[in-house]
Amino acid sequence: MYSVVEFSEDDSVAIVRSSWISPTKKHSAWPPFKNSEKIKKCLTGTILDDDTWNVFGIRRIFYVTDDLLSARKKCKEAELNSEVELDIELKRKHKKTTRYLSVSSEEEDDGHGMNFPKPPKEPGRKQIAEETEAEMDNTGVLVRQTSDISTSSVVASNAVIARHLAKLEEGIKELQLNQKEILERLRSGATATAVAVGYQALSLPEGVNLPCTQIEEIKKIDVWLTVDENYMLLVNHLSYVGGNKTSAILRRILEKLFSNKLAEICNWSGKNGKHKLQDHLLIKVVTEALRRHKVAETATENEIKTVVSNWFRFSKDRDGGRESRRRTIEPTSIQQ
Repeated sequence: MYSVVEFSEDDSVAIVRSSWISPTKKHSAWPPFKNSEKIKKCLTGTILDDDTWNVFGIRRIFYVTDDLLSARKKCKEAELNSEVELDIELKRKHKKTTRYLSVSSEEEDDGHGMNFPKPPKEPGRKQIAEETEAEMDNTGVLVRQTSDISTSSVVASNAVIARHLAKLEEGIKELQLNQKEILERLRSGATATAVAVGYQALSLPEGVNLPCTQIEEIKKIDVWLTVDENYMLLVNHLSYVGGNKTSAILRRILEKLFSNKLAEICNWSGKNGKHKLQDHLLIKVVTEALRRHKVAETATENEIKTVVSNWFRFSKDRDGGRESRRRTIEPTSIQQ
């Protein structure tokens, strides 16, 4: 719906969307653009109004219609004759207009476009307060109280209010989700603390020495892990390893369990004559301790297997292994 209005500040006439006009019919929002293409998009609804737009006082409404072309014609008539009476015309809109609008008299007019006047000066607080004085009905009951409204916070239409309410509702939902997550973390933290106290998770008993340096030590720990309390004790102990990514946490857990020399003779599947780790209880402990972390609780078996396999595969590159091989290769290359 479009309205042809006369601004009270400078007597200029322009087309506005009816949704820009305030419920009192005394103010209208106006887009803060100088580009004619953007103003056209505002009129056709491609760019929606919001509370950042300026609001200006209007003296009267000449014409109301749901057809933009009709509004253009009436706007031209109103510019030539200020005595045009209020007229309301409603038609079924079949197709949106695609003609361009101009905002300067210097631009070409194709016969269908119109020249938009410059928006009037922003009204001051006093003017708005006077125009929104309390209105009384026939019985003398106060209908609306006087409001001293700042131009930067004037709500141009009910649509703007609805958008603000929607944003508030969205913010409330987000706060509720954050509070729920905080409560879950507090509960999980309390549970972890209780388990840690019950099983003395921060320390291991004498006789359990980590990291393992020999295959026999892995087998002894596997036997020790067959007792449920021992199993949970090691899980809790390893769950305190820090990290912000699944792969980083997993590598740090493996470093606590296996020395680098032992890692060189082990792998996941036992290929190439190396010791097979896949079926050890110690690997199951690694998986469970990893999933105690929030960032790794959804880690898949395949992801865990990939990181573990690579950690053992590249064990020769750690502890200076890669640099040592480089130094061995360089003299050979020089002699050649």
